[in-house]
Amino acid sequence: MLTHDPESKILILFASNKNIETMAKLVEDILETKVGRFNSLLKDIEEKRKELDNNIILSTIKSSGAGLDLKNLRVVINFVPFRSFVMLHQLFGRLRKIDGKACFYFDVVDEGFFDTMRFSSIRDQFFKKKAKTITNINFTMKSIKEKALHIITDNNPIEEEAYVTF
Repeated sequence: MLTHDPESKILILFASNKNIETMAKLVEDILETKVGRFNSLLKDIEEKRKELDNNIILSTIKSSGAGLDLKNLRVVINFVPFRSFVMLHQLFGRLRKIDGKACFYFDVVDEGFFDTMRFSSIRDQFFKKKAKTITNINFTMKSIKEKALHIITDNNPIEEEAYVTF
């Protein structure tokens, strides 16, 4: 996607700042690109704004709550289980329609835990009302890495909006 649309942005949400640092190093090494970190560790407003200039931005749900506006945001990838409809509206609302460009919301769900599955089924009700297309995909850890790299680096335009549960 970044190759096809270099102005697009990808927001990846994690539960903690520690997760952000771990994933930032991994993504920077694999993609050889700078990753923005938008979280509570940054106190200076200008420093936070500079982080939003990056195409790939890692954040916590709390830090990316109300008031964050990312121009050209095309993809939100959520790794945090939650059940709040307010939170869901905020996250899904980050994606604005851009003429001729699709937007994607990925909801990564660990099916090994009862609560995460229950929260996921609650969010599914919302997605059925809002999403143009819903696709559920089950992945192994190896295939998650391969698919994520494909989404981020694919040269082909993506035609439809989607939400995916991993």
